[in-house]
Amino acid sequence: MSTKEFILRFIRRYPFHIIGNITLGFAGGLFNGVNTALIVPILLKISGQEIELKGAPPIIQFLLSPFDGVPEKYRLVVMLLAVILTIVLKNLTTYLRMLLSVAFTRSLTNSIKSEMFQTLMDSDLDFFTKVKVGDLTKRLGSDTAQCTATINAYINLVTQSITILLFVSILISISWELTLTSTLLIGLIASINQLFIRRSKKYGTLLNREQKTYAIKVIETLSG
Repeated sequence: MSTKEFILRFIRRYPFHIIGNITLGFAGGLFNGVNTALIVPILLKISGQEIELKGAPPIIQFLLSPFDGVPEKYRLVVMLLAVILTIVLKNLTTYLRMLLSVAFTRSLTNSIKSEMFQTLMDSDLDFFTKVKVGDLTKRLGSDTAQCTATINAYINLVTQSITILLFVSILISISWELTLTSTLLIGLIASINQLFIRRSKKYGTLLNREQKTYAIKVIETLSG
């Protein structure tokens, strides 16, 4: 069984956890975007400037349209309350997502360890004579954690991809020139980050190899 098939096998066992995690992550990003969009008109109001919506992008007009029916003297207060509400909702979704992620990680880790342990129990004696005890101990520990981290990384990647697509669409509707400039800058930063990521992976592989050797020596020393 390949690594991809192994990961997908466990992902299929927890569809509701994964869908809930993605939904809450997307909702948090959405509340954060609405909150950011409302701050600019509030700052303009506080500074005494008039908000002209005739030439504004459609998405801005849509976000500010619920406040058109509010009397002028109460509009700033209502907008501030709306910002506070979006902040509360964003933090609430973040907290719920964290709880769901912890529960999912715990269940996933237990499931992987149980299956790996069952596989060891079904193995013949010849397998244990060829594999060192320290290597098995390490695989039950750190390798399980790495597998869980990989699955969580895939979930975060899906969540961030959906959120990015949404906000890129919003940015294009506001100003495609600004979106293009921002995309180029982000691409430059991402390229620089890739250099550090590759180096981190290299050192991570070396560290993993040393940990494996260390675990084997410790177990063999303690077991005599």
